[in-house]
Amino acid sequence: MAKKFVEVEKIKEFVNRTNRESTCGPDQRDGWNSLLECILHGTGNYKGYNLLTSEEVPLGQAPGVCSSGKEMRRFNRGEKVDETRRKYY
Repeated sequence: MAKKFVEVEKIKEFVNRTNRESTCGPDQRDGWNSLLECILHGTGNYKGYNLLTSEEVPLGQAPGVCSSGKEMRRFNRGEKVDETRRKYY
């Protein structure tokens, strides 16, 4: 059986796109994030991540971080942020 290789950068691009564009639940994104972090640490390519703002996620979806005072007031009223909304470097 022949070995096949996948570029780490392509996996990272896929996970970043999923975190940015998907409307699936946070559990699915958490799984992708965990897999990517395992790959990045295992290959010595982990460089951290930033949480995505509301401008970077689909309309109506929770962002990873509040980026403005207006947003902060919204989330102080009980709305949640979604820490699976990440961009890996």
